[in-house]
Amino acid sequence: MNSQRERPRIAVVYDINVYLDHIRSGTGMLPDKLPSPSAASDALSLAFDQQVRLFTSPHILRNVHRLMIASGQSERTTAKYIEFVAEACDDSGGAIVDPVVRDYAIGNHEDNNILALAKDPAVDADVIVSSDHHLIDLGPAWNGRLMMRPRQFTSHMVRSSLQSAAQHTPAPKVPRTPAPPKRVSDAFPELRGVHLDRYGLAGSSAPQREDGLQH
Repeated sequence: MNSQRERPRIAVVYDINVYLDHIRSGTGMLPDKLPSPSAASDALSLAFDQQVRLFTSPHILRNVHRLMIASGQSERTTAKYIEFVAEACDDSGGAIVDPVVRDYAIGNHEDNNILALAKDPAVDADVIVSSDHHLIDLGPAWNGRLMMRPRQFTSHMVRSSLQSAAQHTPAPKVPRTPAPPKRVSDAFPELRGVHLDRYGLAGSSAPQREDGLQH
């Protein structure tokens, strides 16, 4: 049995703006090499590369869906992107979690939802990644969780990866099961089997606020 234990991957929550900024980058694809011009795309790439455990919520997915449709994206493309995000969570070892939302006295409904997800016992996020100054201004740490912008977060992860590789002493090679092919370059419209109802996204009538979403 190997006495060296792999360091557990950090748990992260991405704000709604991270998912939207990836769409705004215009490529529909994730980079194979970091850093890229889009910090949001880099953040999603980290999840697909299983360098972090990504958690999201039905609330976040509903708002991503709503704002993409409002910006002129087709229902088909929007639905496939929601599937893409859900797949990123699953592949990374994270999950879609529906937290109990409490008032954290920050005066913003949307931000309360992000904080509630990060604090949920099923998530217990180490880092909240956002471009929203309302959340970033709570940092650099809030309740023991780092608050970081996408570029700051991805730069930190790239540096940590390089430092870990430099300090690692190569172990004797042993046969192992080949890793599945990387899918970080997959364009999200190519995903199959999308069903919005699977994530509780269809027919939602919950009131939503625009503030805190368009960043």
